[in-house]
Amino acid sequence: MMRRAIVVVPVSAVALALGLGFGVPWLLGLQAEHLYKDAVADLAAAGYRVVQSEYRRDWLESTALLVIAPAASDAAEPPQLQVASRIGHGPGIDNLLRWPPVSATARSRVTVIGGPRQLPPLLVQTALEAGGAVATTLGLPGITYSGHAGSLQLVDAQGELRRGGDGDDWSGRGELPLLEAMDVAGKALAMRGLGWRFGVHGLTAGVPVGEGALTLETLQLDATSDQPPLEIAGVLMRLETAVDAGLACAKAELRIDQLSVNGSAFAPSQLRLALIGVDAASLSSLLDGLRQLDARALPESMRGLAIGALLTQSLPGLLSSAPRLKVEKLELATPFGAVTADGLLAVSGSDGSNGAPNAGSDAGFGADFAPGQSLAQPLGWLQRLSGEAQVSAPQALVLQVMIDEQRRRVQRELMNRGEPADQLPARLEEEMQAAAQASLLSLIRDRWLVADRGRLSASAVLSDGRLTLNGKVLPINGWTGS
Repeated sequence: MMRRAIVVVPVSAVALALGLGFGVPWLLGLQAEHLYKDAVADLAAAGYRVVQSEYRRDWLESTALLVIAPAASDAAEPPQLQVASRIGHGPGIDNLLRWPPVSATARSRVTVIGGPRQLPPLLVQTALEAGGAVATTLGLPGITYSGHAGSLQLVDAQGELRRGGDGDDWSGRGELPLLEAMDVAGKALAMRGLGWRFGVHGLTAGVPVGEGALTLETLQLDATSDQPPLEIAGVLMRLETAVDAGLACAKAELRIDQLSVNGSAFAPSQLRLALIGVDAASLSSLLDGLRQLDARALPESMRGLAIGALLTQSLPGLLSSAPRLKVEKLELATPFGAVTADGLLAVSGSDGSNGAPNAGSDAGFGADFAPGQSLAQPLGWLQRLSGEAQVSAPQALVLQVMIDEQRRRVQRELMNRGEPADQLPARLEEEMQAAAQASLLSLIRDRWLVADRGRLSASAVLSDGRLTLNGKVLPINGWTGS
């Protein structure tokens, strides 16, 4: 009896292991197929046309073919995307050696069908991790093209995407080391070191919370008939969003280390903005409305009208919690010197407060403005605005801007008469510059601008329906009709 038990135990263990070995790949295959078809359904819900969708599930590996296209339009048939995938599930060696543990992997080739020229495929590898997280790497092999339209070279674009198990947590990064293009006339574009990264840590009150950044090492663009040569280096663009106590906020930053336009330097320059106190629930509703519009795939003319109507309807709710837009720093380098500015623009509540309404109260900016009235009563909106700003610029720059504006006006008048306007006569050029100089001196004399050691400054305050510029009060009641 004891000998029989000793024999039965290992046989049972082997049978159980065989059952798991055969059963687990089948279950994982079902899970992979379910996730794949959900992704295809999401594409269809987003407005794409699913031209072809095939899925064949085997024991350890499945194959899939998907062809999608943009929504149908009156124009010619647009190019289509074909995604051919091989999906492995089960105890493969690739899955066993990864961490976190992987239940399925997919290798896909994404190609363009019907484009103007054949492009190399985008290679995509996706891993389904334990817990439902999905990790994806993307790679675009180098492209070298030369034809009647010019030449193009692209070097090894790469990217990574990751979606958390809950579906709301996303992160990614990528880079494009080199992109060079040249047209038939020999005009070239060269871009080096383009990189991006982002992280969305989930939804708070329906609003995505996270950060993202875009960097660029250098960009050079040759001059064309209507565009001067351009050189840029050291670019950083950054955006951060957060939600606190039902209010959404965002901070944005732009920095440029070097910027040259037609040989004139406009860097280093930077801009920092902050948007504070937007009602998160209203913002979430607006984002949902925009997603629904995308799914409807409206024609461009109808889409613009629909977005305008949605924004008009959403505006009172977005402003109900007295949001504030702050220019924390603006510093723009010019050949004449730096332009600097800072400022704050706020929307007051219906009780005149500049903060959020009390909890449980419906008093706010939108309380006495029904949807659709936001544009019909612009004076009411202006009276709720308050803020202040300070601007300083080199006097030589302001004069040059006024001269350029005078020149454009004279050239328009000459063209209306049918006379040549590219090169102004010397006498007319002198008169035009004298008129600009006189206009600037008049602005300084009347204190619209304050002169100090070669710079001009202005200080503005907006409050109680009045704009005060350097101490001079300008009522805004007459700016717009009812």
